[in-house]
Amino acid sequence: DSSEDAIVSKNLEGIVTSWNSAAEAIFGYSAEEMIGQPILNIIPANRRQEELMILNKIRRGERVEHYETYRLTKDGRLIAVSLTISPIKNELGVITGASKIARDITRQKEDEENLERIARDRQILNTMAGTILQSLDLNEVLQNVTNATTELTNAACGAFFFAKEDEEDQTILLQAFSGISLQEATTQFVLPDVNTFKALFQQKKTIRFDEMGSNAAQLTFVPADKNYLNASYLAVPLISKLGEVTGGLFFYHPSRANFTAEHEFLVSGVAAQAAIALENA
Repeated sequence: DSSEDAIVSKNLEGIVTSWNSAAEAIFGYSAEEMIGQPILNIIPANRRQEELMILNKIRRGERVEHYETYRLTKDGRLIAVSLTISPIKNELGVITGASKIARDITRQKEDEENLERIARDRQILNTMAGTILQSLDLNEVLQNVTNATTELTNAACGAFFFAKEDEEDQTILLQAFSGISLQEATTQFVLPDVNTFKALFQQKKTIRFDEMGSNAAQLTFVPADKNYLNASYLAVPLISKLGEVTGGLFFYHPSRANFTAEHEFLVSGVAAQAAIALENA
């Protein structure tokens, strides 16, 4: 009872015979609720074959050590656990059940996944930077960035608008689309002019909505038929080395909450590289 790990025993039919206080804290079930009940109550349906494998090993007198898997709590949460399971023998040496120690490693797994995600994101950004900075053709840079970020965010469609000064100091708005044709974009979406996206990015910050709803009235690159009540939206400014907003990347998806904070981070990184590439071009 003084252990911080769940310590549980069960017979060879998988029926719980003891349940310590840490098991109550980790899984949410009291000892009264679990003793006499199948251990399957805390095993996800898609992992129940593991219990057969474990019981077969126990019947052969084998131990199972540091087995990482997932278990269910009383309130339905899925938690990561590390299991060590040993046979229980009676005074004649006959195996009658199993003793299980379960350690909650959910936080550890989350930390590992975060480190893997950070490493993966850096690799993605490095790879994209190499691809983007290779070209000195404006339209090619625009299209490469749009294709890459649309795929990266799993957007239904994406757009890149970039304000360029021509030889007569007139502003030309270059554009590229992905997941949608130029004709579809111009007929089915509200597209910006230079003043529109500069006003949108007045704070020079990324804009993300899980549901556009009434916010769509202030946005650009949204469906012209206003069929966007539950649609998700992401817009990332392109900022020059002088600190001016020179363009923007826009992403649309008809489903709710398609875009995440990780998408914001990745697209912002690509936008910074794109700003350099476009200035070079």
